[in-house]
Amino acid sequence: MMIEPFKNIAEANSELRALVNGAGFEFDCGCGGNLNSEIAIVAEAPGDREVQQRMPLIGGSGHYLWNILRKNKLGRNDVFITNVIKRKLVSSAGAHELAPKKEKQTIPKTERVIWQHILQEELSRLPNLKFVVALGPGHPGVVHVQSCTCYARTTDGSRVPHGPG
Repeated sequence: MMIEPFKNIAEANSELRALVNGAGFEFDCGCGGNLNSEIAIVAEAPGDREVQQRMPLIGGSGHYLWNILRKNKLGRNDVFITNVIKRKLVSSAGAHELAPKKEKQTIPKTERVIWQHILQEELSRLPNLKFVVALGPGHPGVVHVQSCTCYARTTDGSRVPHGPG
């Protein structure tokens, strides 16, 4: 049975919020962009601005990325945008204030596995996905991906796992 694609970003974020909350985690920032794109850009986790506006890649890293992508005629509406982890990776001193500098949290392996499954579910609902660009601290513009499931399309349109996994 094929999983139904998301109908719109609001539905995607509603369903992601339910998955994240059901796993016992906070949902600080959802997805954005074009659900029908062939390209998904996946960042590590939301920062302060992303949490405040609940939109991925709008802070400093996003500004840098979009400047580069615009040179190649790609904008926010041309790609699907999300984070692996949907909550901010800092220890929160105040429940309502975001302090300027905080220590990053380490994520236990069991939690990382849950986030990986949520991301796989999210990406599996994108009907035209062909490329996943992973961003993070590994290299400028590229994350060291320890575990990634990529998909290829068969001639009948079904998806099969492809690549490292």
